[in-house]
Amino acid sequence: MRDGTRDWSPDNPILGRPKVVNGADDNCALIAIEYEDERFTIEPDACLKIIRKWTVIDWCQYDPTDLCWNGLGRWEYTELIKIADIQAPVVSCGAPDCSGQGLATIDPRTGLCVNHITLTASAYDSCSPIDWLKWEYKIDIWNDGKGIHGGYDYRVGSLTQKERAAGDTALVNHNDYADDRFNPFDASGSYPLGVHKIKWFVEDGCGNVGVCETLFEVKDCKQPTPYCRDGLVTVVMPSTGCITVWASDFDAGSFDNCTRKSDLKLTIEGLDSLDICCQDFVDKKVDDELVIPIRFCVEDEEGNKDCCVTTLVVQDPENVCPNTGSLKGKITGEIKTESGKSTSYVEIDLMNNGQLMKEMSTVQDGKYAFYTLDMGISYEIKPLRNDDPLNGVTTSDIVAIQKHILGQKEITSPYKLIAADVNQSKGITAADISEIRKLILGTTEKFKSVNSWVFVPKDHVFSDPTQPWIYPSSSNKMLNTKEQITDFVSIKMGDINDNATANASAGATTRSSGTVNFEIEDQKVETGEVVKVHFRSSDFKNISGYQFTMKYDNQTMTYEGVESGALKTTEANFGLTKVSQGMITTSWNSNKGESYGADQILFTIVFKSKKSIQVGRSIVMNSEITAAEAYDGNLVTKDLKLNVRTNKGLEEVSTFELYQNEPNPFNKQTVVSFTLPEAKAATLTMYDVTGKVLRVYEIEGVKGMNTQVINKSDLNGNGVIYYQLDAANYTATKRMVVID
Repeated sequence: MRDGTRDWSPDNPILGRPKVVNGADDNCALIAIEYEDERFTIEPDACLKIIRKWTVIDWCQYDPTDLCWNGLGRWEYTELIKIADIQAPVVSCGAPDCSGQGLATIDPRTGLCVNHITLTASAYDSCSPIDWLKWEYKIDIWNDGKGIHGGYDYRVGSLTQKERAAGDTALVNHNDYADDRFNPFDASGSYPLGVHKIKWFVEDGCGNVGVCETLFEVKDCKQPTPYCRDGLVTVVMPSTGCITVWASDFDAGSFDNCTRKSDLKLTIEGLDSLDICCQDFVDKKVDDELVIPIRFCVEDEEGNKDCCVTTLVVQDPENVCPNTGSLKGKITGEIKTESGKSTSYVEIDLMNNGQLMKEMSTVQDGKYAFYTLDMGISYEIKPLRNDDPLNGVTTSDIVAIQKHILGQKEITSPYKLIAADVNQSKGITAADISEIRKLILGTTEKFKSVNSWVFVPKDHVFSDPTQPWIYPSSSNKMLNTKEQITDFVSIKMGDINDNATANASAGATTRSSGTVNFEIEDQKVETGEVVKVHFRSSDFKNISGYQFTMKYDNQTMTYEGVESGALKTTEANFGLTKVSQGMITTSWNSNKGESYGADQILFTIVFKSKKSIQVGRSIVMNSEITAAEAYDGNLVTKDLKLNVRTNKGLEEVSTFELYQNEPNPFNKQTVVSFTLPEAKAATLTMYDVTGKVLRVYEIEGVKGMNTQVINKSDLNGNGVIYYQLDAANYTATKRMVVID
C-alpha cells in the first residue's frame, strides 16, 4: 500500500517488512531507525524537493566493529519527496480618487496635462516569503489596447524584493511616467489626464501567478483662477438703447493649471454674453449710469469652475434711456495697512440684518465699491482674508514681542499690539510667542484663534491705545448719501515688523547687512554609531535671533534628540514634524544681542548613523520650511549659511535647490533664488503653459545662494509662467503667476 510518497510494498527491501518499530526489542531483533535530509528549493517541477536517506540497524545482527562486515543487520534506502504548491499569490490593487492626487501641471516635454498618482499593490502567498515573490506590472495608457506589450504600453519587471535589495537591475523595459521607471513594486508617477489601466503580476516560487487589474483615472481637481476686470465701463447704443457685453470683456488674466487660456470657458452666470437695454435702467439709473454686479466665471476642460465678482457700469451720456430712479447710492472704500500698503485679496461682504447681499474682492489698490444700493438702509461692511498665516512672520517678530513683554522696547501702535495677540487673550504674553514659534517651525499651519488678517474700521478711535483689545471688525452705517466712504486698516497677525506682503505689486526685499555663518565639524562615523553634531559660529556677534530649516540624509541617519549649549535651546526651539522626511526646523531668540566665540558650542543635534557616512556631506541648511535668516541686536536681518570645518579649512555646505519666487503672484517685479553646490554656469528659462520660451537668463552661478530679478516687462505675458533652472547635471522647475 502507499502512504504519501512512501512505498511499503514488499519490493522495498527495508520498508517492505511490516511493523518495524524503532527501538523494538523482542526475541529476534533490536531495531534502530534514523534518516538524513537534503533540501533543494529551486526545482523545475516542485517548490521544494527533499532527498531523505533512511538507515535501519538490527543490533542483534549488526556488528560495527566487524571490519569485514558482511552486510547483515544494516539497511539503507533513499526516498525522494516533492512538495508542490498550486495556490497563486493573492494580489490586491487600487487607485486613489481626486483627494489622493496632487496638483495637475503641464508636462513641458509633451505638452500634456499630468498629475501625480500613487499606484501600488500588495500581495500575500501562503508558501513563498514576501521578499521571494516576483513582481511585474503592465500599464495601458488611455486604456486603448494598442500597446506593444500585448496591448499594454509599458512593462516593468520581473524582480523580487530580495533581488532588488541585492542590487539586481536585470529588468524588462521601463515606465516613462513612473517616479522610479524600473521599480516593479511601485508604479506611482505623473500620468496624463484620462483613464488608464494597470495590471499587476505576482509569481510565487512554484510558478503560480496572481493577477490584479484595475482602471485608474488621473484628474485635474483644481479649479481655475479667475481674475475679474474691475468696474468695466461701457455706454448704451443711441440707435438701439442696448449694449452687449461679452464674458471675455471681464477677463483680467484668468488662468488654469492645465487648460490653455484659449480653451477656458468664460461665462457671466452661465451665459457667454449679457444684453443691457433701457428697461434694465428703470428705477436703477443714477446720475446717467447703471451699475450692475457681475459674477464672472471660468471653467476648465475638466469641468472645474470658479468665479469672481465685479461690476459693470453702463453709462447713458446722451440720455437715451429715461432717468426714472434717484434713490440709489454706493459704498466705497479702500483697505490699507497702518504703513499704507494697499491690501489685495480681501473678501468684502455687504450685509443687511445679518443677510449677505453682495460680495467682492479687493485687487492691487485695495479698493472696493458696491453700487445701486437702496438709500436709508443700514449696511454692514465686513472684510475677510485668511491666507498664508506665515506671511511676514519671522523670529524677529518674536524678539520684538519679547522686548515688549520685558519692558525693554514697548510696542506703542494699537494695530501692532493687536497683531501680537495671536492667541486672542486680550494681552501679550509668552503664550503668543509660543504660538508664533510653532507656526514658524511648521509645527502648526495656522493660528488657533484668529484669521491670518484682521481689519479695523479706519475711523475707529481706541479708548485706550495701550489696551486695544476691544475693536470692531466690521462697519455698520446708514446709507443716507449718494456715496459713503468706509475705509479699513488691515492687520497681519504675528507681523510686528511690517514686512508682510499685502499685495502682488510689492517689491522683493534684499539683504545687505552681512551674514552669520554656522559651522559644524566634518567627521566620519560608522554604522550604528551615535554622532553629536555641534553647531558653532566664528561670527556670532550681537545676534538676537535666527531661524532656518536643516535638511539631513534620512537614508543614512536617524534623529535622536537635541542638547543645549551656550544658547540654552530646548526642544521647543525645534520643529520635528518633518523628521520622517529628513527635515528639522529651528528658531531661537534673545531679548538682547548675544556674542560667542568660535569654539563655543551653541547647540547640538544628535543622530545615529544607519551606515558609514561623512557627516559634513549629509547636512545642509536651507529655507524649505522655515526661511534661513538671522537678526542683530537692532533686528536688522542677516543672511544665514552653514559651513563645514575640514582639515582644509571652512567649506560652505550647499546643494542644488530652486526656491519659489517672491513675491508670487506679482505684477511688476519678482526675485527667483537658488543655491548651487559649487560655482557653475546656470540657465534660467521662462516659458508659458504651451511650452513657448519667453526669456532665457544666462547666469554665472556662485557656490551657495544666487538670485535673479525678473521684471514683468521681460516676459510679455500674464497668467502662469514656468521657470526652469539648469546647472551642470541638475535641473528643477517651478511656476509663478503674473497678473495685471
